[in-house]
Amino acid sequence: MSRGKQRSAFDQVSDFDRGRIVAYRDCGFMSARTIRRRLLHSGLSARRPLLGLPLTQIHRRLRRNWCDERRMWAEQWNEVVFTDESRVCLQHHDGRIRVWRHHGERMLNTCVMHRHTGPAPGIIVWRQY
Repeated sequence: MSRGKQRSAFDQVSDFDRGRIVAYRDCGFMSARTIRRRLLHSGLSARRPLLGLPLTQIHRRLRRNWCDERRMWAEQWNEVVFTDESRVCLQHHDGRIRVWRHHGERMLNTCVMHRHTGPAPGIIVWRQY
């Protein structure tokens, strides 16, 4: 397990369990495999985090207003062009991050990986259909 993955798994554990794991590791009583097995036994599982933009209440209100204004559109949607784009980031991680969480905790803020919103070098491939 890489250092980054170990760190994200370690951040999901309670302070008490974290202290216990550090003590056991320092004394040489526990391997990384044993720690992983104990986390699984306590009900945590390694999952990919939910990806989402960090939305404020203002963003949510503006999105809701936009949808409400266009709710009854019928003919107008026939004039809309749908597109798809894919972006390849050249400087950031590849997204292979895991978080340790219990069943049903997918939407908790600690289990959501907020996307980078600033400018970063990359390549965009665009398509219209």
